[in-house]
Amino acid sequence: MIVSDASPLIILAKVRKLSLLRALFEKVVIEEEVKREAIDRGKEEGAPDALIIENAIKEGWIVGREVARTMGLKVRGSLYVLKKVVEEGLMSKEEAIKTLDDMVNNDFRISTRIYANFLDDV
Repeated sequence: MIVSDASPLIILAKVRKLSLLRALFEKVVIEEEVKREAIDRGKEEGAPDALIIENAIKEGWIVGREVARTMGLKVRGSLYVLKKVVEEGLMSKEEAIKTLDDMVNNDFRISTRIYANFLDDV
């Protein structure tokens, strides 16, 4: 299980890789504000990724929880997910880098330093 903020959900859905979260963690816990940002606002803006995330909630593997942080669950981001799928053998290093590049091309904001650190880490 992992607690996610909106950014990994949105960007992974945009590049059609949201299933990576399910493959790694089975359940993804989100807070209500994350649901509002990723789904409600996304649908208002006509973003197709909002529907992908909404379907994952309907399927039951993404669940909303206001108490996620109070339970001591650590929130993880998009780069953590990409590093983890490489470690688990679910994706090659090259595929992870291509996915990150796709994310950047879909408005994922990342500094050059963090990008370089990711390349070193995977």
